[in-house]
Amino acid sequence: MSKNLDIFREEATSVRQWAVEQTNDWSLSCWCAICSYWIFKRLQGRKLNPIFAIIDEKVDDCHCFVVCNGYLIDCTATQFGCKDEVVIKKVEEADKKYWNFQKAKKCKTESEIALEMSIWPEYQNPFMCDKYRVEAA
Repeated sequence: MSKNLDIFREEATSVRQWAVEQTNDWSLSCWCAICSYWIFKRLQGRKLNPIFAIIDEKVDDCHCFVVCNGYLIDCTATQFGCKDEVVIKKVEEADKKYWNFQKAKKCKTESEIALEMSIWPEYQNPFMCDKYRVEAA
């Protein structure tokens, strides 16, 4: 499992560095969907089975993150005041305020992610944001 943890950290750190360069904003506020999507894609490319998780109970409390092999992966928790630039924790040990995987919508394909993201604001949506647009498979 430690090899996977290294992969999770490597991919999340790489996505975070890219996003900070794009935004010039260390907090990465409102970037959870875009960053989580790219982490999801990178883990898929490594033949892992990531899940794109979406918490959207209230408009102000929306958040996305990735879960893979029982671990949550998030490179945008700095927007909530988290000091760790990359958060990797066992799902059951995670703070339920931001990472309640049991209540999350769980997407396993790009099509599912695109459908769930269709109601998100364009500037936060990895499929609609002109500058960071991606195509659903």
